[in-house]
Amino acid sequence: MYARVALSGYGTVTALWNIAYDGGMGVGAAGFGAVADVTGHSRAFVLTALLMLPALVPAWRDRAAASGPGR
Repeated sequence: MYARVALSGYGTVTALWNIAYDGGMGVGAAGFGAVADVTGHSRAFVLTALLMLPALVPAWRDRAAASGPGR
């Protein structure tokens, strides 16, 4: 995230990262608990894994961009 903003934007990036991280942990834990209550833990973990797969797309794009020509 820091590579995409000017030095003056580091404080904003840090604040956004912390809000997203802490909020995601809270919402994710509550959501997982609600799903696990209905489906059971095994199915909730499988569903979590499936929901995480789309996160690989931007990771692959960033990695390809970092290893592309001129780098």
